[in-house]
Amino acid sequence: MEMLQAQKDKAYEIDELYLYQVRKIIKRQLVQNNLESGVDLQMMIIGTFSVTLCFCLMNTLGLNSQFDLINQQSRYYANYGFVNPLISGSISAIMTYFFKQKIMSLRNGNHLYDIRSTCNGFLAGVVGVSVGSGAMQPLFAFISGIGANVCYLLGCIMFRSF
Repeated sequence: MEMLQAQKDKAYEIDELYLYQVRKIIKRQLVQNNLESGVDLQMMIIGTFSVTLCFCLMNTLGLNSQFDLINQQSRYYANYGFVNPLISGSISAIMTYFFKQKIMSLRNGNHLYDIRSTCNGFLAGVVGVSVGSGAMQPLFAFISGIGANVCYLLGCIMFRSF
């Protein structure tokens, strides 16, 4: 009888260990899919796309736009006003995708690649270049995207430390 009870207790311990592992996997999946944060990723991606499009159109055809689109030089500036936020946002998003995982893993242990951070990094690049996007060459938009990404990552580190 004692032998049967010992086998039963061992089975309960194995079941508890198994349930612990399953709960751990479920929690990791929730964190990876950002379900705990309450953010719907599909809507965040659509929102990032629409805000970026609005910034590009505002820089090109805004209410107080300096571009009359009659002469050729003004059309070039309008093109720069549309393309430069996309260039700056793209380089900022790429840098955020790769570097935020590395930087945050140094401070907090294991950190996952995060689409939410990539969208925020893209928006940081778009906003960082939008003021002068019609008056700068695409190379400077690229450099501005790098600077906006550095500011975004420093802000993430400061926010995490508080």
